[in-house]
Amino acid sequence: AAATSGLVKAQVFLPDAQEKVAHEVVDVKLQYLEELFPNDFIVLFLKGLRSEEMEDYSAAQNLLEQSIAMNPNFPGAYTELGYLKQLRFDTEGAIESFEKALKLDPQFQKALNNLGFLDLLAGRYAEAIEHLSRSQTVAPSFLTAINLGDAYRYMGDHEGATQEHAVAIRNATSLPAGYERYLG
Repeated sequence: AAATSGLVKAQVFLPDAQEKVAHEVVDVKLQYLEELFPNDFIVLFLKGLRSEEMEDYSAAQNLLEQSIAMNPNFPGAYTELGYLKQLRFDTEGAIESFEKALKLDPQFQKALNNLGFLDLLAGRYAEAIEHLSRSQTVAPSFLTAINLGDAYRYMGDHEGATQEHAVAIRNATSLPAGYERYLG
């Protein structure tokens, strides 16, 4: 039963075969899951993602905080809360949330990547390199390679910057649609 409920929760945002995600369908699935699993931290988390997607950031933050209250050991909710705070220009709040996620899971790629990006913006280049390098080790990413190269460049390590940006260029051939804006 637990495996089945996990599978149902994991498929909330997946479209049917060869279709795009219909937001109305996602809403119906979430409502159904909430009826099946009232007060479930994953359902609250998924509802928070949906609220964020709809740009209802207050509702998203509330739902993510409820998810954390129900399960303070779930790094995904801290990471999404950090991302939400980052979107709202609450840099210190975002950093705090990403650090909480990393205390729970030191290899959480999304938290490492976002924390590294904020380090880069703050001019903490050594920390940015540490977090972005760990993120690249866990799950290589085009954007992480770009940011890692930038961190090396801003530190004055042009060889490191060139190497990381070369990785980004090699990975650019397999980018999904929507990444064209980075290719320049």
